Amino acid sequence: MPDNVKEYLEYKFDQLPEVHFLIANKVILEGINLPIDSLFILNGTNLHGKELTNLIGRVNRLDQVFGATNNLAKLLPMVHFVNSEEYNRRNSKLENKIKLLKNSVFADNVKNPLLAEFDPEQLDDDENQSIRKKCEEIIANEKTFFSISTDPVQELKRKMISLGMNTVYAITDDLCALIHQNIIKLLEHPRLNEIHFLDKLRYIFIRHFDEEIIDREFGRLKNDQAIVYYKMFFDNRKKSLKENVATEVLYFQRRVAAGDSQLYIGESYGEIPYATTGQGAFHNVYIDLRTKTKQQMVNIAIVKQKLEEDFVSYKLHMFFQLMYDYSLLSQDEYHTIIYGTTDPKKLRLVKMGLPINIINRLDEDGQLRNISIDDNNNLYANDAFDRYKREVEDFYRFELSKFL
Repeated sequence: MPDNVKEYLEYKFDQLPEVHFLIANKVILEGINLPIDSLFILNGTNLHGKELTNLIGRVNRLDQVFGATNNLAKLLPMVHFVNSEEYNRRNSKLENKIKLLKNSVFADNVKNPLLAEFDPEQLDDDENQSIRKKCEEIIANEKTFFSISTDPVQELKRKMISLGMNTVYAITDDLCALIHQNIIKLLEHPRLNEIHFLDKLRYIFIRHFDEEIIDREFGRLKNDQAIVYYKMFFDNRKKSLKENVATEVLYFQRRVAAGDSQLYIGESYGEIPYATTGQGAFHNVYIDLRTKTKQQMVNIAIVKQKLEEDFVSYKLHMFFQLMYDYSLLSQDEYHTIIYGTTDPKKLRLVKMGLPINIINRLDEDGQLRNISIDDNNNLYANDAFDRYKREVEDFYRFELSKFL
């Protein structure tokens, strides 16, 4: 779920006395710090020693123990293991998980090839050859990262590795030479500034590189349909979550009506493979929108927004940075892509952490004039803004209160 929704859930669970229980899957292992006093574990599947300790650690965080209540009894949280054939495997015994807690010893094995204590000899057997090859690649990339070269291809290679593009490509000198050629050709284009930034990205980094791209999610951008979707996604980033979800559902419905109902959603939520042959065969990364109700489409749209925001932020941004470094993007274009605006005041607010959709709503409501920024980048709001904040809906007021 989007981070702002997750934070709002934590806040409301803490504030509403009517809410006594929360049912969740293992998503809380990924960082939801709920103010809970007791934990009921109904299913132990894939809960190994570290995962189990992490899950239990979500109960009674230290800010609760030493916070307003100052209740030291919270240092011993109530954790219940509940055997249930409805939610667990038949004849499964969660008492084995309790024993695992008592017996777990977490060995501190040094597996990072860049650390001094790393021992490559532990990977000499046949079973670990692929791991050894990967470690050798990491070490070679580290040397490239710290090297200095006047060769433009080697400099491009160093930049790509420093940005983390080795997680997307199998980076070789030949690949970098071809990408460098694409950069030079595009820089010579007479209407460079008229080409959409996603079309630039596909021309430079994706066309004819099927064999070199190891990240299937990034490789989807070779398809026209994917480019059309991300153009829509970037256009809609300035809107609120509610507006984006509504737009996404309409997009899903158009896809179904056009007979193009297979939607990429990733392995975490995928139900069917797109293909049964070739790279990525049999990986369940798609869903069939024809089988989904409108309510299910709304839930899918919320998930899709979070997945795509992560994809853009953690993968596409490094390509935009490289394009900007090579003058393939103007400063205004780069600011629009990364921050969603070129307005100086809005840029300052975005860089201070305010989401662009909130800033745009404040602008539409005539509230930016009621917000000021001092020389130390502290935000201040006047009495008119305080009155405005008291009158807006609860979720929006919660988001504003994090900053103002």
